[in-house]
Amino acid sequence: MGSPKQGSARHAGHLHHAHSAHHLPAAVTNARAALFAVGLLVVTLISILGFNLSSMDPREPTSRAACGGNHVGPGTESPYHDLRNEVYDKMEAEFYDKGAEFLFGSSTTSQSLKLSDIFELRHGEVHPVLKPARPPVRANVLRMDPEFAASIQEIVKDDIMHHFRGGVWLQDPDLYHMSIFHASHHLSPVPATTKQLSDEFRAVKGVSKRLCPLRISLDRVILTATGVLLACWQVLEGTDPAELRDELKDALPRAPKQQLYNRVMLHTSLARILAPPTWPDGTLAHNAESAMPIFRSIVSELNQKLCRKQTVVRELWNVEEMDVLALALQGKMSIKRFNLTCIQPDWVGTI
Repeated sequence: MGSPKQGSARHAGHLHHAHSAHHLPAAVTNARAALFAVGLLVVTLISILGFNLSSMDPREPTSRAACGGNHVGPGTESPYHDLRNEVYDKMEAEFYDKGAEFLFGSSTTSQSLKLSDIFELRHGEVHPVLKPARPPVRANVLRMDPEFAASIQEIVKDDIMHHFRGGVWLQDPDLYHMSIFHASHHLSPVPATTKQLSDEFRAVKGVSKRLCPLRISLDRVILTATGVLLACWQVLEGTDPAELRDELKDALPRAPKQQLYNRVMLHTSLARILAPPTWPDGTLAHNAESAMPIFRSIVSELNQKLCRKQTVVRELWNVEEMDVLALALQGKMSIKRFNLTCIQPDWVGTI
């Protein structure tokens, strides 16, 4: 699905009307003004209620229309750019195909874990269920700048919480990240001795020294078929996630052949929805069909506020998760931090 690891693709992102209105009869001009006023009133009322016109069709994705692509940077010329769009399109379409069934039946995470095994709902509040990971999961992730992450979480919290009576798990912005590559995961555990862990540490450190920071732009916010609110990113400049995964695959030969995520994708989990939303009058959505317009509105609102926000990702984390999904659930973990330290382009430090 990708392009060759060697050659120019690897670091391409590192370089470089016929009449004027006063001629119209006064009646026509007044009629047009009246129609405009009515239209403006309708749009205002819809905005007050917290819904968009697009929410009238619960099956049609809106985020592409909201973000529209239009990213600018050398990375947009990479073949990975279009491949990422394809992945995001499929993920987005899957939710609108399946609907909000995850709220009204048994559901699993993208990693095939039952939601009931990792979360508990008590009086509308979400509590994580922490369980030991045996052996620990060993993940390599890109860590988002914490100040930028906090600004994203503030918008997410303000926009979605008034749609719910509870049942929403907000990710800790201090742990906002993009999963890249696993040396061991729960579907394919790879135990490691102390020496092997040390070897992995040195290997990941070596990768971090060779590769560059990423300047990224938020391409769209989507809701997945398992109820996760995701920020999906495009790379404007720097090392592409596909290249980073290739490097880590070479550096960690014992790692599972089957990784958890698509080679080109770059995403951040913002929140997980575990309970039905409410309508503006406080009525609870009683089934998947009635919940869909509300979810469309949430996604549309977030896209309008977050699309094309940019940040620079400079840290690669090597994480040993002693608890299952420790990064997502704020469980027990050990983190080794590495800076991406290639010769940095001029844009690094100026954003």
